[in-house]
Amino acid sequence: MTCVGRRDASGDRGEVLDDVPGASSRPISIGRNGTLITGRATNGQDASVLIFAEGPMVAAVRFNGAAGDPVPLDLVTDYGKQQDANILAALGA
Repeated sequence: MTCVGRRDASGDRGEVLDDVPGASSRPISIGRNGTLITGRATNGQDASVLIFAEGPMVAAVRFNGAAGDPVPLDLVTDYGKQQDANILAALGA
């Protein structure tokens, strides 16, 4: 798992989609503009990438699983909600 938080991540969605050809994305109720991208990464692993914003911050969390064994959606969702709460606390919201 990789987690990145920064103030300018405008290119994250494009970079993620380049690494996961044929990926699909859908909205997810985490943070502001939460998006979940899933597919098979160029390294052969299943990948799930959660991207969301809070205030001036953008978070991108990538989960990798063995081919054919993606990370469960409930784990991605729970972890994303925890990270969102941590960001809100750090921003003093």
